[in-house]
Amino acid sequence: MKTIATWVCASIGLILAATPAFGYEAADLKRLMENHRCFACNLAKANLQGLNLANYDLEGANLTEAILDKAILSGVNFKEANLSGAKLQSASLKNANFTLANLTNADLTGADLDGADLGEAILKKANLTGSSLHKTKFNDADLTETILANSNLKDADLFGTNFSKTSLINMDMSGANLSRLTFREADLTGIILEKANLTGANFIKCKLDQSRLGGADLRHAHLEGASLQNANLDGANLMYAHLEGADLSSANLNNAYFFGSHLQRANLIEATLHYTDLSAANLLEAKFDEEQLRYATLCRTILAAGKVGSTCPSYEQGNSDKPAEEPDLFEEPKKSLIQK
Repeated sequence: MKTIATWVCASIGLILAATPAFGYEAADLKRLMENHRCFACNLAKANLQGLNLANYDLEGANLTEAILDKAILSGVNFKEANLSGAKLQSASLKNANFTLANLTNADLTGADLDGADLGEAILKKANLTGSSLHKTKFNDADLTETILANSNLKDADLFGTNFSKTSLINMDMSGANLSRLTFREADLTGIILEKANLTGANFIKCKLDQSRLGGADLRHAHLEGASLQNANLDGANLMYAHLEGADLSSANLNNAYFFGSHLQRANLIEATLHYTDLSAANLLEAKFDEEQLRYATLCRTILAAGKVGSTCPSYEQGNSDKPAEEPDLFEEPKKSLIQK
């Protein structure tokens, strides 16, 4: 017991010496170190760098601008805590609980958040560059303008997450379930989303240049005004997708399925469309060379000048090989989400 008490006193002494004489409450800090818990305590601007606080309870605590770089925080309860502006570079946060926590402007560069729960947390403008997010839960979290470059999001639970204006440059999210998520105005340059579920997702005005979307499911997705220059959408399903005003110049659209999609005013210059199905799609005022459509299916397609295509596949003529789930040609697509 004497050894433990000596360690606690020594730790507190080091913290007091390293922390500015304002912000946190010294009594709260002492209570935390002695009891391993401190409900709703004030630790604002406290320097806890490198300390082992594994499994401590800091529910509702004020850790605004606290310094926690390289701290061991595995299993810590940060529920409803305020960590805005906190420094958590290279911190170990495995299985930590951040539900409903405020991490606005927090620096989590290189942090290990494997298995952590960030459900309904606010991470606006937080920096998670190079962080590990394996099996991390982001249910309904707000990641507006968050930086996630070079982070590992594989197997993360992202249901209901808001990625508006987030930076996800060169991220590998292949095979992920991102259905109905919001990425509006995000920078997704070079992102890998091969075979990902992106049904109904919001990519309005996103930057998706050089992205890899081969085999992705983009049915009913919103890509109005998005930039997809040199993107690879080989074999992607874009049935009823909204691509009004999108830039698909030099994109690989081979074998892609655009049934009933909205491509009005889209830029398709130098895009490849070999065996692309554009049945019932609307290309009114779109930019392309007619030669590009030589190998494309144009069944009831509305072309740039309002002309309707008529090269229908064999199943339109009663062939028994008609796909089992082929949509109704007259099904009403969802309205565009883009604001006038």
